[in-house]
Amino acid sequence: MTSLYWLKPELCCGPDNPDKTFYLIRMKVNGLGLASLITHILRVREMMRQLRPDVIPVVDLGVSGDQNQFAGTSGEDVWSMFLEPLSGTSLQEVYNSRHVILDQSANLKMNPYMAEFYFSSRWTQVHFGDALRYREDVRRHTASVLQNIFPPDARRILAVVVRGTDYTASGVSRLFPRCQSTEQTLQKAVRYVRENGFDHVYLCTEDQASLEMFQNSELQDRLFYVDQKRVDYRKEENRDRMLCDIYKKDPSGSRARSLDYIAVLEGLTRCRALLANVTCGAVSYALGRGTDYEFVDVPKTRR
Repeated sequence: MTSLYWLKPELCCGPDNPDKTFYLIRMKVNGLGLASLITHILRVREMMRQLRPDVIPVVDLGVSGDQNQFAGTSGEDVWSMFLEPLSGTSLQEVYNSRHVILDQSANLKMNPYMAEFYFSSRWTQVHFGDALRYREDVRRHTASVLQNIFPPDARRILAVVVRGTDYTASGVSRLFPRCQSTEQTLQKAVRYVRENGFDHVYLCTEDQASLEMFQNSELQDRLFYVDQKRVDYRKEENRDRMLCDIYKKDPSGSRARSLDYIAVLEGLTRCRALLANVTCGAVSYALGRGTDYEFVDVPKTRR
């Protein structure tokens, strides 16, 4: 059965590379955020490394007409906007190669062997390693942003991830019944600072109201964060709207916003412990980076 599956989706795109087989991860981005997108792609890569180490993974996230917050509907490859290729083979070369397997991870029912990996603990425990390679301009921007905000004398930093935004919308919040409120997360952060001797708190949130709550708390003198674009869900025009739909209104600022968000994500890896109010893309990214946290406090949510 496994052999039959892997043979079925193989395409012949051209005469090149007759001695190689490529695994093409081609998918629409749609409403995925950047952290979730990176995490998914690198976990698929690891899944392929374990199930089919003989194939070469490549990514193409440039599907024409795929409306997303990064490329609009231009069909530009979102992966190459920020990251280096997974392999040394260009997409042009892949699309002219003899053996190309199309990724079917979006339809897991077609392959129970992949589904078993996808829904197992191995999927959530994948570390990215050297597979995550940002473009040079992205690395420069990240280094510059973090150098300017991380206190030079900081030794013990608590990372706090607060996902508000569309996780509070009626269509999404029902999927996360154990998501902690910002108030509850703030109370935990205060307790951890007192009990564990943290010097600073690094806040990761795209929610303006959550930021203000931390700014007005007893943690204000220990608090720092990236000056990124945030959404205020107290405004009527943002209520019950998905974050990606709000960002689609301003496609001209998508690259700058994404560069700042990558810096936010990388900042999580410089901290000593991780507290979050819900499992989200930022949390999956931080754990996928293999950071050696003293502890991780994240509610287990039903998917």
